[in-house]
Amino acid sequence: MHLPEKMLLVDVAPRDGLQSLPKWVDTDTKVWLSNRLTGLGVPVVEVASFAHPKVVPNMKDAEEVFARITRKPGTVYRGQAPNVRGAHRAIEAKVGEMLGLITVSETYTLHNQNMNNADCIDQNIQMFRLAEKNNIPFVAAIGMAFWCPYEGLI
Repeated sequence: MHLPEKMLLVDVAPRDGLQSLPKWVDTDTKVWLSNRLTGLGVPVVEVASFAHPKVVPNMKDAEEVFARITRKPGTVYRGQAPNVRGAHRAIEAKVGEMLGLITVSETYTLHNQNMNNADCIDQNIQMFRLAEKNNIPFVAAIGMAFWCPYEGLI
């Protein structure tokens, strides 16, 4: 087995870890968690999602969290944008990197992002162009590449 000499650690706890919890996590705690990860030397911190607040209520304070975190030079503060509207919010919040998502499972994309895969790909292309225009690095994640909770094995 060949292991790479170098790996990039990306901590997604402030975004992915908190967004689906059944109870609200206050803004102070989100800011504290992001700052704590920065203090530990995590090179990439995924701070928040810019999903519609009705869809992901735990991320309704994404802009405020980004405004209040203490940014350290060399650390990347990533924001997830599920669509073009979210990308505009991420740009306004001054994310250090924008994350798009494309899932292999059409069913998951419909449930998770309320669009089909073709529309999702189109949204990611538009988000990439917006990020590029604003000098923000863009990363596209591919999800549900092997298994889907709705479809099973992909």
